Amino acid sequence: MMLWLLQLEDDVITKPGYLTIMKDFVLSQKLNYWILLEFSHLGFIGYYIYVNIVLLLQMIIRNNIER
Repeated sequence: MMLWLLQLEDDVITKPGYLTIMKDFVLSQKLNYWILLEFSHLGFIGYYIYVNIVLLLQMIIRNNIER
């Protein structure tokens, strides 16, 4: 099972079905390799990212800080 992190700004107002549309789009991309999918052109408003990538980045950052 693949887990994703969905990051949305706290002031986003969505239309009905917004999350279903995002989920369907993510599932349609399973044949493509991706790390991050962006759902807005306005900055850090809506992103899907693999949880494993977040954990890997956390480990890399922690290792570099500890050196």
